[in-house]
Amino acid sequence: MHAKKIMFVIPSLGGGGAERVASHLLSEFSRKDVRLLLVLFNKSFEKTFYDLPNTVRVRHIRIKPFSNIIYAGAKFVLLIIRLAKIIRDEKPDSILCFMDYTNIIGILSNILAGSKARITISVRTSPMLHFRRYARNFFNDVISVFMKLLYNKADAVIAVSEWIRNDLIDKFNIDSARVVTIHNPVDIKGIDSLAGQELAHPWYSEDIPIIFTAGRLSKEKGLDYLLKAFAIARKSCMLRLVIMGKGAEEVVLRNLSRSLAFEEDVAFLGFMKNPYKYMKRSTIYVLPSLYEGFPNVLVEAMACGLPVISTMYNPGANEIIQHEKNGLLVPVADEKALAAAMVRLLNNPEESERYAREAKKKVEEYALDKIAAQYGKVLRDL
Repeated sequence: MHAKKIMFVIPSLGGGGAERVASHLLSEFSRKDVRLLLVLFNKSFEKTFYDLPNTVRVRHIRIKPFSNIIYAGAKFVLLIIRLAKIIRDEKPDSILCFMDYTNIIGILSNILAGSKARITISVRTSPMLHFRRYARNFFNDVISVFMKLLYNKADAVIAVSEWIRNDLIDKFNIDSARVVTIHNPVDIKGIDSLAGQELAHPWYSEDIPIIFTAGRLSKEKGLDYLLKAFAIARKSCMLRLVIMGKGAEEVVLRNLSRSLAFEEDVAFLGFMKNPYKYMKRSTIYVLPSLYEGFPNVLVEAMACGLPVISTMYNPGANEIIQHEKNGLLVPVADEKALAAAMVRLLNNPEESERYAREAKKKVEEYALDKIAAQYGKVLRDL
């Protein structure tokens, strides 16, 4: 009997949360008796970036980028046709898609190919918060319609939090029997190893507390509120802020830090392959997001032994953080509450250390081997 072939489909392997999850699962599954194929829509991928095993084959669907709605529609159709051809050629036993745009293409391609592959899709963020409240536009309205029409045709739908699972069932009429909650995995051993690497940044050799955050520099990440909170908190004590990540809002955020007159105490470090050596040596991790599905970076900070402050980024935020047990939760878009939480932890080191200890215990629930086993069960007999 031949080994099962599993096809992963994701737009690209950049530095986002879904990409890290895919790379972790590929590495973990490579230890099992399966054949692994990764299909990407973006050719700007270097296999060594995520240190994927050599046993993972990579195929690209190269399509010229389009700038307007008509051509974007043409690109969508071409992606479906070309992915269907790959499915016919490769004959996978199971297909796992990441992110809503890719989920839709994956389902339609599998139907077009006449494939009997089991198709599993992964939903990374709350459809109601993303598509209806914070990022509503024509493109997302179309995605939302396709989700309602097609998601019940998937064999399984993985939601990264219980809140998202309920959102899909209640608001998008997805069959509850198809939807399973699997949290994102954390490679605890890998993080521990990377966190121990040397760090040359001069701030980390000085005795000044450092607030750390990481993620895409976009509006939904709430970084403007973090900058405003930092401006309030630093009136009480010496403080620095390190922001790691890239995105469209970088110029806006730099200008805001300048207007708040603390530009010299904020470091924009861009994207780094190893953020963990910075996390490990920082004082507090802050997640200021307006909404999230399951914020990988928050759990990674907990794995690094940092006390964490998070916004209540969705009604399921307490799936990760239990307020005043393993961290602090504050309202969304409230710089005063965020500043007060920062000052509270800075002024109460024993409380801060207790939260950090409890956070490390919580992270064990998301250990890579445990989460990979849950994915394997959904993908069938991995």
